Amino acid sequence: MSRVHICLLGEVDIEVDGVSVTDKLSNKAIALLCFLCTNKGKKFTRDRLCTFFWNNTTIENARYNLRYSLWVLRKIFNRGNCDLFISSKDSCMINPDFDYYIDVLHFNFIMENFIDEENPILALEKCKDIYSGEFFQGFYLKNCPDFNDWIFYEREKYQESYSTLLFKLANLYSESSMYSESILVLNEVLKINPYREDIYLKLMNLHIQINNIQAALKEYEKCEYILREELNIRPNEEITEYYKSIVCNSKNPKTNSYRIDKVNEKDIKKSSVIVECYPVSEIKYFCIACITEKIMQRYSVEHLMGLDEFILKDLLRIQPKVLLINKDIRIEDNLNHFTEENRIYFSFESLLLYIDKIYPIDIHIKNISNIDDISFNILKLFRFKNPECKINILVDGDKSIL
Repeated sequence: MSRVHICLLGEVDIEVDGVSVTDKLSNKAIALLCFLCTNKGKKFTRDRLCTFFWNNTTIENARYNLRYSLWVLRKIFNRGNCDLFISSKDSCMINPDFDYYIDVLHFNFIMENFIDEENPILALEKCKDIYSGEFFQGFYLKNCPDFNDWIFYEREKYQESYSTLLFKLANLYSESSMYSESILVLNEVLKINPYREDIYLKLMNLHIQINNIQAALKEYEKCEYILREELNIRPNEEITEYYKSIVCNSKNPKTNSYRIDKVNEKDIKKSSVIVECYPVSEIKYFCIACITEKIMQRYSVEHLMGLDEFILKDLLRIQPKVLLINKDIRIEDNLNHFTEENRIYFSFESLLLYIDKIYPIDIHIKNISNIDDISFNILKLFRFKNPECKINILVDGDKSIL
C-alpha cells in the first residue's frame, strides 16, 4: 500500500501512513498538490502555476507563495531520498517515482482496462466503490478562477465517466441475467440525469424480462411526466412505440402502471359522487377539489395509498385533505401559472384512472353553469383523452363536457 493516499472523488482527504494530514494543509497547498498529482508525468512552468493559483498578486509574491507551498508539501510528504517533486528554476512536476495513490487515476485505469479483466463485473463494481462523490466535492478557492474552472470541467468529466460506468455495469449484469442488479444501477444513472430516454427504455425492457409489466409501464409514465414537466416535450418514437407494444401484448390492454388490488363489488357499491357547484366561479379548482374530497370519502385510505407520492403532492395543491393519505408529503416548489395547471391536471387524471381500476363510479356535478373555468377545462380534457374510462361524468346545467 502506498504511503500517501489521496481521495478527490467526494470530500478531499489526504493521508500519510494512514493518518489524515488534510487539516494540516492550506487550501492552496491541497489544490497545488492534487493538481500536480492528477497530472502525473506532466511538467508545468512555475509562471503557469503562479498565475493558476495566485493571479491576484504580483508575480514576485506569487513565486514566493509557490516556493513556500512546495517547501511545506515536501516537509510533510518526503521520506528518505525520494523527493515529492521534480523541480527546477523554471518548472515543476510530480515525481513519477514517488509512491502515492490517487483515486482518480485508479478510477481512470479501471475504466480503460476493465474489459480485459477476468471478471469485468467485479472490476466495475470496484470502480463504482471508488466514486464516492463529485470531484473535489465542496472545494473552492477564492480569487482562483482558472483553478475553479478546472475543477468544474473535471467534475463534469468524472460524472459523465461514472454514468458510463453504471451503464456498462448494467449491461454486464443484464448479460448475466442479473436483471434486478441492472435495474438498481440504471436508476442511479437517472439520479444523475433524469432526462435520458435510453435509460427508461432499457429499464422497461428489463422489467419485461422479469415479467413485471406494471413496472415497465410505470417507467414510461415516469419518463413522460419528467419530460413534459421539465422540458415540455414528449418521449421519442422508439420508447413510445415500445410502450404501445407492451400495452397491446398484455392480457389487459387498458392496464397501466398503478399497482392496486381489486375490491369486491360489495365493498364499494357503484354509486354517484355528488358535487354541487356554487356561484363562486372565480375560485380556481373548486370543483375538482370537491371531487377529490368526495373520492377520498368513497374509497378507503388503504386503497388510495397506492398512488405515487408525486401525484399526491400535486393533489395537495388543491385539496389539503390529501394529507390523510400521506401526512409526510410537502409542497416544496413554486410553479408558474401554466406549469401548475398542467401538474394538477395530470395528478387529477391519474387519480380518476386509478380509482377506475379499483371500481368505477359516477361523478354527478350539479349546477355546472357555476363551475370554475379551470375545473371545467380539466374535466373536458379528461373525457377527450380517456374515452374508454368507465367513470361517467353526469352534469346538471347548461354546459356539457362531452
